[in-house]
Amino acid sequence: MEKSVRHNLTRTWRSANFDAIVGQDLVVRMLKNGLYKGYFFPVYLFAGQHGCGKTSTARVFAAALNCAQLDAFRDSPKKNSVPCLKCDSCVAMRVGKHPDFIEIDAASHTGVDNVRDIIDAASLAPVMGRKRVYLIDEAHMLSKAAFNAFLKILEEPPASVVFMMATTDPEKIIETVRSRCFQLFFDPVKTTVLADYLAHVCDTEKIIYEHDALTTIAIETSGSVRDALNLVERACLASEDGVLQEVVQSLLGHVSEKDVCTVFDSICSGKAESVIRSVELCGWQTRSVTHVWKKICACINVAMRLKVGVKTEKLALFHDQIKVSIESVGLEQLTAMLDVLYRHERFFAKSTAPYDYLMTILVQLCSSQTIQSGSTSKQGSDDRQISKPAPIRQAALAVQTVKPVEVQKKTEVPADVSVGDKPWMAFLALIESMNEPVLYSVFKSAVTVGSLVQGEVKVVVPGGFAFFKDVLDKHEDDWSKCALQAYDAQVSIVISFDPNVQAGSATSSTPSTRSKPEITATVAQGNNATFKRKVVRPARAKSIETTSIDISDKDRWKLTHYILEKFPGTVRRIKEA
Repeated sequence: MEKSVRHNLTRTWRSANFDAIVGQDLVVRMLKNGLYKGYFFPVYLFAGQHGCGKTSTARVFAAALNCAQLDAFRDSPKKNSVPCLKCDSCVAMRVGKHPDFIEIDAASHTGVDNVRDIIDAASLAPVMGRKRVYLIDEAHMLSKAAFNAFLKILEEPPASVVFMMATTDPEKIIETVRSRCFQLFFDPVKTTVLADYLAHVCDTEKIIYEHDALTTIAIETSGSVRDALNLVERACLASEDGVLQEVVQSLLGHVSEKDVCTVFDSICSGKAESVIRSVELCGWQTRSVTHVWKKICACINVAMRLKVGVKTEKLALFHDQIKVSIESVGLEQLTAMLDVLYRHERFFAKSTAPYDYLMTILVQLCSSQTIQSGSTSKQGSDDRQISKPAPIRQAALAVQTVKPVEVQKKTEVPADVSVGDKPWMAFLALIESMNEPVLYSVFKSAVTVGSLVQGEVKVVVPGGFAFFKDVLDKHEDDWSKCALQAYDAQVSIVISFDPNVQAGSATSSTPSTRSKPEITATVAQGNNATFKRKVVRPARAKSIETTSIDISDKDRWKLTHYILEKFPGTVRRIKEA
């Protein structure tokens, strides 16, 4: 039997269909009913704590929207399920290469320009499926200006587009945006449900476990499936014997209930020496002191209930031991113990030496005279000064510099070669063979301009595709090699984005007089190919004003002077009018 995990559980057990989503029955039922009835909202908002399945559910729902079996599911939902995980669309979703599913991390794309790119790209028709789906994770991180830019398209998006926003803090999303969303709230997974799920995972992965340990993990992670799976992996790595209660408590810094009851018995005996020795033997100095404090409070609370004959499920295995400990202790003393602990709790939380503070309080509790006077002591004794911790220094940011690339001189290619001729078609065929649907979609929708003049192939891409400029940059080496192979000569592919150009097949057209930002890649024949690139974002304003900047102060403009040494030019401030 295997005793260790060989791979990451959170990735392996990420939900691939609705049946695999844990503890979110209401949300799953609403989404499946929408698929069955063909009733879709343009904007969905998935809200809930971290690790409860928001992003995974959004991906499953996106896969179901474009699944080839969706019509069969509507005809017979009991015999068919979506996503089917077998069709081309579902397979593309599983490997993360679906051209109609765009996942955006709002934490790193917070500005208005990022939102405008999404709006421009949203007008494009789906490539593979029925719907073009945009998933915006951590949506509450978007700026207020970005939300305002989003309002119009969220209210009236194209019929082929579905927006999904996932957030752990829905209150930070402005009300005008929330009012346009179909809101789904994810609850923390119940402890029993999560513990049973962890047991199923361990059984499947052949991991030895104790059910009490899994219950402890479920309680500690507060209903977060991701955190629970991570803790299971940590327990497997900490012990070859599997996920055991003792190992889990050690990882969490918890103390056993047996040790808590032993220390409580020493407190009831009224001997300070006995209390100190019990704490040291239990090894609490290496445990979470906050957890120890809570356990002591819980134990005294149970003792108070047992003293008056009230049953409780807490510490059920140690009720007999506690009853023996409190035989010589009155109810007033127990309530005084709790009163002392609760009055000192806020100071304990701010203490710079919490273990010593805890030891002091426990020694005080074991004295009956202190206990009896504790309930009548005035709050004024607690008015002590608490020093605040020193602020943490902010880490300095490192600036990375890019080494300039040398540019090879181009050689001329006969001007009578047509852009739409066989070389370009061969280039498209090579791009298609790369199995990168988004990249192929960009070049397929492009319009070529004029003929091959002095080794340049001018390609104009519809402005909406500017959103995928990062894809072009990422695969630049690959499509440059395709151009070299297709044209069998040194050639420059000049890519520009023009909002006035409509998506279509690659055909010749008249060059546009409008100035267009360009991405230029010079492809040289042979192994020593070099590239010259110039990237400018599409202009959005009707006019641009520029003003000169005084950069004579080299200390203030150190990075600017370094750039000018490598790339001579002038520095001007650009303002959109």
